[in-house]
Amino acid sequence: GKGGGFGDKGKGKGKGAAPKMLPGHGKAGKGAGRSPQPPKLRLGRRFHWEAVSRQQIDGTVFDDNGKPPECPIDLEALRGLFADLEDEDDPAIHALAARSSTPARRSLSRTSRSRAGSCAPHAGGEGEEPPAPDVCVFDQNRAQHVAIVIRRVFGLDAKSGDVERLASALESVKLPEDKAEALLAHDAELLELLASVVPSPEESSKLVLAADSGDGELRAVERYILPLARARHCKASLRALRLGGQAGYLQEGVMVRVNKFANASKALRASSVLHKMLRAVAQLGSWINCPGAAPEYGGFEPSSALGKLRQFRALRGDRELSLLHVCILWGSDGDPLRAGLMGKQVTKEFEGVTEVAKEDLRQLASSVAQFRAEANWLATEAQTSTPPEDGGYTMEARERMRHIHETQLAWRADELERTWTATKEEWQGTLSFFAERVDPNVGLEITAERFLTAVDRFRKELSDVAREIAAYPERFASPLVSSSTAPDGACMDRRGTA
Repeated sequence: GKGGGFGDKGKGKGKGAAPKMLPGHGKAGKGAGRSPQPPKLRLGRRFHWEAVSRQQIDGTVFDDNGKPPECPIDLEALRGLFADLEDEDDPAIHALAARSSTPARRSLSRTSRSRAGSCAPHAGGEGEEPPAPDVCVFDQNRAQHVAIVIRRVFGLDAKSGDVERLASALESVKLPEDKAEALLAHDAELLELLASVVPSPEESSKLVLAADSGDGELRAVERYILPLARARHCKASLRALRLGGQAGYLQEGVMVRVNKFANASKALRASSVLHKMLRAVAQLGSWINCPGAAPEYGGFEPSSALGKLRQFRALRGDRELSLLHVCILWGSDGDPLRAGLMGKQVTKEFEGVTEVAKEDLRQLASSVAQFRAEANWLATEAQTSTPPEDGGYTMEARERMRHIHETQLAWRADELERTWTATKEEWQGTLSFFAERVDPNVGLEITAERFLTAVDRFRKELSDVAREIAAYPERFASPLVSSSTAPDGACMDRRGTA
């Protein structure tokens, strides 16, 4: 028959079933399988940000009660300047007014400081060095440091008896009466120095062994420090006394930083310029990214976008023109003079914010925790019940530690923690107000630090660009603000059109 086997070419009248086509291949029926194409972006490119939907802006800075401010910008001119257009005959390009020439860029010179470190050679002439003693526990640097501290604390005529009286008083967590005032002055600075020369357990063992064995002679500097090697708990006693002497100073230093952090939150929430600019950025970003008639975005996370405004530059005309120029003109109702005043006003409104933006907030949180840890350490030491004969503290020493903890540390640690907790709660509300999401993986401190850095850098750029607009209105304002647009913003009818 005519039917062929496998591989033969049959010539029968019938045709086999056509192979199935993969989705998206082959010819589809009329109108079948077609999905509506999304409208093209107005500028042919997207402004990248972390958007916040209109359903999520209630109670935030972007909540305008459904009445966004009117737009003073000639959006057709904006499109002609910034759009990535394939058709150079696009009406937006022909609608552009004559551009002013772009002046030469001014370069900002930065002075760099070079730091040259010098290392002074060890002084001493050849043949002048005395013969080495039989026993050297401290190396040269350690011995020099101990000698300097002993002279600083006890004077140039220091005697070994001075250190013996100190070691005896430290057994009871006290200081010699004739030295107590001087040692506690200047926030117990000398106690910190003394703690640095207390011998380590290994050094103490070597010093005591060398002194008691009679095999060799210790140097003078090591004989001075020997009483501290024989005494027990010298380092812990000095630490307790130092904490008592420095408690007010340490707490005040951390409290000042916490209060500045809290004040920065209040300043940002009260900044009218920042609020106005963020709403202008939200409107402009929605117009760029949402070509539909009803923008779906109501706001954005400030840290995701503020640093990109000056990088989004015009593709035609004056290439120094950026979205930041547009936003400032938008926020100032198209008035260059008002834009300049905004730049000055935002500097006043951000008073104190710049300093806090440089703060390491994780280290600040660690400082609060460290103060509590020091208080807890002292309370634990005061509660130990090991008798002195077994290496514990004397009863008098424990009472002194308990007294220092209750009168100097405990209440200050409580006050510091309460203030820090209240400040974090306030900042939680501030970040929510500005629609800045707190990532649970990084925590509040890093989120607030990132937000502060972004808004403070934006403050500086806003001030610089606002000054440019006020100084050169023909260059920066004329290409964007319609001559028929009054400062009260009469171009709202074009705000949603391409």
